[in-house]
Amino acid sequence: MENLFFLALVAVLGLVRWFVQAAENKKNAEAAKRAEPSPTAPLQRAPAQTEEERVRRFMEALGVPKGEIPPPRKLPPPPRKRILPVDPFPAPRQQFPPFAPRPASPVTPQVPAPLPLPTPERSMLAEPKRELIHASAPAKAKPPPARMKKLSASTGMAARFANSAGLRDAIVLREILGPPRSMQSLDPARII
Repeated sequence: MENLFFLALVAVLGLVRWFVQAAENKKNAEAAKRAEPSPTAPLQRAPAQTEEERVRRFMEALGVPKGEIPPPRKLPPPPRKRILPVDPFPAPRQQFPPFAPRPASPVTPQVPAPLPLPTPERSMLAEPKRELIHASAPAKAKPPPARMKKLSASTGMAARFANSAGLRDAIVLREILGPPRSMQSLDPARII
């Protein structure tokens, strides 16, 4: 039963397609008959027109009567500008005063005074003079120089780490003088 229904549907679709194709062929044939000119009929061309005739018809289409066409105005030619040549080496516009050399005057070269040569007493690396204290001589209580005070205050490690500047200096020195960062062992406190 289903096969019979399917065959009937295919037959109906085939008939509809055949009718549509036949109607299309008929339209194409009629269009071809209309489009083909007869070979015996001569081609018709528009009559030759002059330029005046074409302008007249154009003006009539615009609504301008035949007698009111204004004559074209003749414009005077534009004035020619004079082209000046370009100077490849132009003279400067600002005039400088003429150059007059100064009269020669005796010039004495100034030689800087030579620096004094370092002596063991005046060099930077010289140790301060120390006086020997003899047991027989009375002891004078002389305050130590300022440089010595500074060295004695910072000699101990505890004194160096007592303030933040000394601690900072110690860390910087360790980074500079210590092993490179890639060669240092991992510190568990830094892995956080």
